[in-house]
Amino acid sequence: MVTALCAASTTEVRIMLLTDAALKNMNITQSNIYPVSQARNMFSRLIDQIGTTKALYVTKKGKIRAALIDIDYLQKMQKDLQELYKKTYIDKDLLSYTREFTDAEIKEWAVEDKL
Repeated sequence: MVTALCAASTTEVRIMLLTDAALKNMNITQSNIYPVSQARNMFSRLIDQIGTTKALYVTKKGKIRAALIDIDYLQKMQKDLQELYKKTYIDKDLLSYTREFTDAEIKEWAVEDKL
């Protein structure tokens, strides 16, 4: 796992975990990679730069170890992931027997599961 810092502003920093596979799928170029020593000295400027790019990456000992991610992009990814969790992948022959569950039903089940 790789720790990723996700910032909305200089006053709000959120932390999430990314796998190495997830990083490979992101658009990583030399222009958005910074060694940790350099990133530490220019953290405020990097936060400002997040508005023009989705992510900046920080390396430690030559390996990408962290990412600063635009908060809007992070929230979109979280929303998309939440929608994916609601979907069930099922055999095509059984599709006629399925339906989508409402948010209310899902919340009700979550309450029942806590009991």
